[in-house]
Amino acid sequence: MTWTAESIAKYARAPKDFDRDLLDRHCNYVRKVIRNDWDWWTVNEGYEGTGKSTGALHTARRVAGKLFNVKEHVVYDAEELLRLIDDCPRYGCILLDEAGEVAFSRDWNTSISKAIVKGSQQMRDRNLFVEFNLPSLELLDSGLRRRFRTLVIYEAPKFTRGRSMWHTPSYNRYGRKSDPYWDLRFVYYMKELPSAIREDYVKLKTQRGKERVQKYLEQVEKEHEKNMDVDPGSIVDKIRRLPKEERAELLSSRGSYSKDRIAYKFGLPDTLARTVAAGLSMESTTE
Repeated sequence: MTWTAESIAKYARAPKDFDRDLLDRHCNYVRKVIRNDWDWWTVNEGYEGTGKSTGALHTARRVAGKLFNVKEHVVYDAEELLRLIDDCPRYGCILLDEAGEVAFSRDWNTSISKAIVKGSQQMRDRNLFVEFNLPSLELLDSGLRRRFRTLVIYEAPKFTRGRSMWHTPSYNRYGRKSDPYWDLRFVYYMKELPSAIREDYVKLKTQRGKERVQKYLEQVEKEHEKNMDVDPGSIVDKIRRLPKEERAELLSSRGSYSKDRIAYKFGLPDTLARTVAAGLSMESTTE
């Protein structure tokens, strides 16, 4: 048989019912799965500015269609997530966009993990497609990490946003149930969002950003007021009266008092903990 250009084109081209767009194929599959009484969790991982939010919105719109509304179904903290689970339509989508929240909250990991645990059964019952935008999957508890069916890693090579690498989990069938190994399935380059969708998202992100900054400032002010009447000398005396074993826990590897350990144990701000550590060090020198 002699191969001609026509015969090569005939046998090499994709079947008529074969969708060439890999993201469409993935989203169509997810849509079928959740309509068969399942839920689906996807985590989008990458540094800020790599295109996580753009990719997440593209995916949400393709899976949930008209059931997904940027103004209603994008959340930024644990409280919003729990409220939205009951309000989100069945087969809909919730997008948890961290958008800097990690920088504003030291206990973000704990609060969001607890919220997800509380809401995970409702997500399952309502057959939701849930997306998480995180700088790193390691921010979540190991038990929660095993709930994800897709890991998407975003990169911006040569400062070009939108390169996404799609992975599926591979678990040990026997033995210890550790974190899965993630197999790379395909690489996809995201296009720009429609202008109307992008404008709605930017407005929402800006508004929620201002609200989170205000909330953070209020927390700082409360902490400041709480520590206004704290006397560093009283903390030093309290530490001096501790048993030797407990005092040893406050020492650094160099044998001096650690301001970080003092701050953690007594719930002190950094400046006050530094003053206490300096006072303890001075007393040690005097002795």
